[in-house]
Amino acid sequence: MQQILYIAGAFAVGALVSTYLTVNSLLAERVGSPAQANLLYFTLAFALTAAVFLFRESPSALQRFSDIPLWALCAGVGGAIALFASTYLIEAIGPDRYFVAGVAGQVIVSVLLAHFAWFGVEENAINWQKVLGVLLSVGGVVLVALGNAASAK
Repeated sequence: MQQILYIAGAFAVGALVSTYLTVNSLLAERVGSPAQANLLYFTLAFALTAAVFLFRESPSALQRFSDIPLWALCAGVGGAIALFASTYLIEAIGPDRYFVAGVAGQVIVSVLLAHFAWFGVEENAINWQKVLGVLLSVGGVVLVALGNAASAK
């Protein structure tokens, strides 16, 4: 039962990501600048994160940053690149194709991350079910793209 709740939570977060990135793309269009929209996004995200940190943890916990490997800082850089890219791509191809393709990319990379235990994640070998899941996610991208082409006619 707990796993079902976790999966439902992941589904809800995915829905939230689809919503907020689309809104951020629309905001960038309205203000005329992806950088301005992203600055607002990251400012609010930082303020909320700082508030949660200060409420839940001691400032002395920041000392643990000294133990972080340099490569771990790529997460923030990757997040910024993903946000800038989504701002352009959602406008260029629409939220449906963007998110279906994005989920397929996430499925493929997450299966590889787990299979090879990259970045210290728990090893979890590729099996036929995961291969089928990857193929279905790629098939979803193709079907949504074809659906958009059919709608445009």
